[in-house]
Amino acid sequence: MIQFASKNIRFLNWVYEFPVLKYFFVVHIDRLRAIDSEKIIENFFRFLYVTDGPSKQTKQGRFATLNENAAKYLHDGEIKVHDVGVSNGITSLELNQYLAKMGKNAKLTISDKFSRFTVKKGRVTKVYDADNNLMFGYIFGAVASKNMKTFFISKWLFSMLERFSDGKDIYTISLFHPMVMNAIEANELKEIEYDIFTSKNACEYDFVRCMNVLNLGYFGSEMNVVGLRNLVDSLKENGLLLVGRTSQNGEQNATFYRKEQDRLKVLEHINAGTEIQHLAEII
Repeated sequence: MIQFASKNIRFLNWVYEFPVLKYFFVVHIDRLRAIDSEKIIENFFRFLYVTDGPSKQTKQGRFATLNENAAKYLHDGEIKVHDVGVSNGITSLELNQYLAKMGKNAKLTISDKFSRFTVKKGRVTKVYDADNNLMFGYIFGAVASKNMKTFFISKWLFSMLERFSDGKDIYTISLFHPMVMNAIEANELKEIEYDIFTSKNACEYDFVRCMNVLNLGYFGSEMNVVGLRNLVDSLKENGLLLVGRTSQNGEQNATFYRKEQDRLKVLEHINAGTEIQHLAEII
């Protein structure tokens, strides 16, 4: 079926509408990398949830205006950039390309703690996120997902799936966009392991972007403060921070900050600004 699907775009455009089929193809996504259809790539990664709530979703052109705003605040010379929580990474690649177009010598690093799923195959297929939490799998030929447990049958299947021991056939699935993977392999982008709540990168970056990660819908105030503090610590003095959230209508509500004497100074609010402005004032 994988071989058939890779040559039938119409079929794949239909598949992602049905979770039972979609999750099957996600397990085999690496074998579909050659498919040249942005719609398919975007939709296959959409709404793949991970432990702490966020889902893997983004699309091309999402942060075009924010890229333009960022460029005007960045100095000349070499710029070290860290894009945090990049989902499939396509917006990071666009940022890198835009800064190059504007004559900025940017060295862009990307990170997403949940950039890969681990597949463990045996009597059943089980898929885990970066925190080793079981997210979905196949049992008795049916899909069982942590985020489909509102249905009785799915809840029962997931509980059954959890009882099976892990298989010995283990491999990882990258959730990065194919073009992003190509850019990493070509050393145009650098990928690092980074956890916004525990990793330390003291005074390393000139620009840090963190969109759709730190917000009140995912984390409480205390966790957001910890994440913000770590981002600020990772910036050089006078470094630029962009933090915000995409609303349901696609509007970007974000704020640009400058790091001055270990505090954050507001440079510009985009639309309503970040919803954690009050937390940024107290760190």
